[in-house]
Amino acid sequence: MNSSSLKKTGASPSKPFNLPRYEMAFRQIYQPFLKNRELKVVFRPGKRVCESYRGYCLGEIITARILSKVGADWAEIKPVFFKNIKFKIKIDKMEVISFEDLKEEHFVGSSPDVYDAKSLAFHLGVIYNLPMNTFVPGYKLTRITFSYID
Repeated sequence: MNSSSLKKTGASPSKPFNLPRYEMAFRQIYQPFLKNRELKVVFRPGKRVCESYRGYCLGEIITARILSKVGADWAEIKPVFFKNIKFKIKIDKMEVISFEDLKEEHFVGSSPDVYDAKSLAFHLGVIYNLPMNTFVPGYKLTRITFSYID
């Protein structure tokens, strides 16, 4: 999702924060799933592939970090991370998919609160402060599958 389309949804200021592209942020509630290596799939709004806004590259090794304070581009609040909690992960697969094309198998490996299209829409709405009517047919999101690096 580029900054102009984020701006239209109210999800970004005119200049989004330049966060490190080699990191992936997770809220504290997901820390046990990362620690136990249970979480292997995440969804991000828009097109988040290599060379895209806050995108990742296939095969890239990045650091999963836990937020101690949630940030928000749209509110111009920078996130704050716990310094000592980090997980190395490798991007195994990325898929840009239309919201209406999601199937049951897309949610295997996701967090327990994301198990179908409706729960995903709610989840992304809460995390990114997006209205539910954002997730209409044709809306693109990125499904990212990753593995853990020792």
